[in-house]
Amino acid sequence: MIRLLAAAIAVALIAALGSTFLTRTDGAWRNARSISIEATPISVEDFGPAIEADRSSFRFTGGLVLRSNDPDFGALSGLRVTDQGLLTGVTDTGFWLRAEINRDAGGRPVALQQARMAPLLNEAGETFSAKWFGDAESLTFKGAAAYVGTEQDTRVMRYAIGDDLLTAASTRFGPPLPGEQLSYNRGLEALATIPVDLSFAGALLAIAETPPRGETHHRAFIITANSVKEIAVAQRDGFAITDADFLPDGSLLLLERKFSPALGPHMRLRRIAWQGNPTGDPLDGTVVLDLNRDWQIDNMEGLSVFEAPDGSIRIGLVSDDNHWPLQRTLYLEFALEQISPRLNRLNAGNL
Repeated sequence: MIRLLAAAIAVALIAALGSTFLTRTDGAWRNARSISIEATPISVEDFGPAIEADRSSFRFTGGLVLRSNDPDFGALSGLRVTDQGLLTGVTDTGFWLRAEINRDAGGRPVALQQARMAPLLNEAGETFSAKWFGDAESLTFKGAAAYVGTEQDTRVMRYAIGDDLLTAASTRFGPPLPGEQLSYNRGLEALATIPVDLSFAGALLAIAETPPRGETHHRAFIITANSVKEIAVAQRDGFAITDADFLPDGSLLLLERKFSPALGPHMRLRRIAWQGNPTGDPLDGTVVLDLNRDWQIDNMEGLSVFEAPDGSIRIGLVSDDNHWPLQRTLYLEFALEQISPRLNRLNAGNL
């Protein structure tokens, strides 16, 4: 009962924070500004039990517990990391975060430097008027543009990277999506750019967090500037899908999470072959990493595949703390042990 009461209080406070996040009037928050982020490294030994090599091809290489005195820091829901180590995130409270990942001699992340935040802007170059419009949950890059998926007012927004992504106004990308059954935590939670040499190369893949009520598959959409094709992704074991990206071999990697007051946080990575006609049967694949409260995880929501300076393929993950003191903002990295033939992922990794 105590746990349930605490959870209910947490949900109420989170809802209150979310309802007022875009109504502040102190002025400075509306502009891109530098922030200071304190980063506490998570060593391999402190992360948790050793991940058995025969159960996963992903090896934990290091992580960070992130804190900042800036009131808008946190709530990270979408992530992209370039091969040069530039981290870009979006928050479900309507903000950008950009920072450089600093590494030690062994290639492990030790700090975030040159960090900046700014509010996401609408088509008029103004801040969004309510959480309904600015609830950013997913992020991907393609060419010289960043694309942001929103959960409640279901749509994809395009931002030209240009001189400074943090000051860019948005344009709506693609035709309207069938959003009636995608609202209320069933909206676009994952967004990825489909690589060349695959079906629908260059299009965006958007996936809903949970299936519509009464259904068993996640709704997903292949989006171009002029078309939308709906496909399905199988739900597994009651997990929600929180982000996606493509691996260098062309397979799709999904980040999934589940939480209960009794068992705490649980996250998985699921790998799906993207072959033939993805508009046929619901897409499904193999769970390749499964972590629970025995490891240092939290509410994991953002995922990015990139190449580290040592040439290894890394998977970066970030958590959403919901601006709640009992949760943490984490940045975790895993190395992909088995490197397959590489594709041009069209994700602006060299920008």
